[in-house]
Amino acid sequence: MLEFLVIAIIIVVTLIILSRYGRKSLNNKGLGLPRQKPPEMLGIRTGHPAYPAAVRLESALRGADLENRVMERILRTHPQMKDREWDWLWFELKRFFLLSALMRKVNMYSSMVDDIWHEMLMFTREYKQFCERFCGSMIHHAPHAAQPLQAAQPEKDKDERAWFDWVYSELFEPVPASSSIWGSFYRYPLSKTMLEKLGRADKREIQAERFNMAAASAFPDMAAAVEYLIERAQSQVIAAQAHMERRERPERERHDPAVAGMFGAAMIFASLSYAPEDHASYYEYMQTMEREQQRQDGGGSSGYACSGGRQDSESGNGGDSDGGSSGCSGGGCSS
Repeated sequence: MLEFLVIAIIIVVTLIILSRYGRKSLNNKGLGLPRQKPPEMLGIRTGHPAYPAAVRLESALRGADLENRVMERILRTHPQMKDREWDWLWFELKRFFLLSALMRKVNMYSSMVDDIWHEMLMFTREYKQFCERFCGSMIHHAPHAAQPLQAAQPEKDKDERAWFDWVYSELFEPVPASSSIWGSFYRYPLSKTMLEKLGRADKREIQAERFNMAAASAFPDMAAAVEYLIERAQSQVIAAQAHMERRERPERERHDPAVAGMFGAAMIFASLSYAPEDHASYYEYMQTMEREQQRQDGGGSSGYACSGGRQDSESGNGGDSDGGSSGCSGGGCSS
């Protein structure tokens, strides 16, 4: 009888430990984030169509006085967190909010960022004020459990992560923290179906399917950013098809770190070039792009690290992917 009791206690303790530390969250010490400060305005260059939206996001957060309040709550339960770790996680949460304002659906791929978002939601009045000032309505949160992206996962889930990667790379300057927080980028190609639609579909159809047109209707800068992303996707698909017809790779230009988009174009070319079953060749192409960019930058990481981030090395599953989603659709930002 005593043996069974001991076994039961061991099982219960094990389950508690797994529930707390089984997912990559703020309970883990040593997040492996860079020492330098994040760039200003989410790492969006001044002339980018999304830059005014980033300015409004920062202004709306300051007006709601949320950062210090949320950080205080986080530090109560995670006193080991360093200032630089907070800076990078808060920075990536802001990037997620911009993605949520522009896109119809955005999956939450970082449990670390999600932990901070949970605390932010405790300040309901201030959070609502921020959302309305920034994108016109609430960015709603949906509860979810960790669902690592694996090879056997449905194609639509891989497509959503690929779409996340492409839009992220078109908006933001690469930073060393990206893959540590979101998991490795460019593990999955955009599907041929999605690329065909991006290349041929009516712009309004793409807007309705992929973007938050409620926020775009309320804010001209959001509309300009959506227009820019659609035009970029369509031009990259057309350019990739032309290179394929000539049986040549696109010429690589020197990448200005202040200008996003190089990896997005490479991603579309590789997604079109390789058959769906030839995932290894696609991934090797993107890894080669990453290594070449590192050499051009003097050995530093581009920040997207398709060759693997900290989450990948710890989880062994290709990134810390959570199953919930958020986005802005219909009347506003919704999950």
